[in-house]
Amino acid sequence: LSGHGWMGFGKGTVNNWNTYCNTFCMEAFLLAQQDPEKLLKALEKGMKVMDNYMDYAKMDGACEEGPSYWNMAGAKVYDFSRLMYDASYGKIDMINDTQVRNMCKWKSDIDLGDGWTVNYGDGGARSAKDATGLFRMGVDQNCQELIDFSLYMLAKPQERKFVSAMAKSD
Repeated sequence: LSGHGWMGFGKGTVNNWNTYCNTFCMEAFLLAQQDPEKLLKALEKGMKVMDNYMDYAKMDGACEEGPSYWNMAGAKVYDFSRLMYDASYGKIDMINDTQVRNMCKWKSDIDLGDGWTVNYGDGGARSAKDATGLFRMGVDQNCQELIDFSLYMLAKPQERKFVSAMAKSD
């Protein structure tokens, strides 16, 4: 299996390029490839490429490049997982894998409020909001914490204290 360094075969750095490029490649193959044998080969390679990333990533779900890269790392792992689940009619189910779940939940774990996050890496301390994506993750993983966090992110600043208080009272 040859390929670009981001795929994690041989030399090259495994990082968020793996999840980002791989997810979009798999979407393209699923939409455009009509030859079943070529599609199967592409999907098999995509799964191996994602395995390389998952072997490299830590179990706590953190994105090594910092919170501003999460949409291209942890969120793309979820997108890839959802894509494989849908394409296989549920036969490939990575969505509730512990490591995938930790990657999804990590976004709420590092939140400091008002768009600020615990920062490290080369990204900024203010993180892009992806409340709808987090809500989908929470529903798919039956994770109330993610559902509550996504609703908190959607609330207007003056309503956040109320939403936060409501989530804590449950």
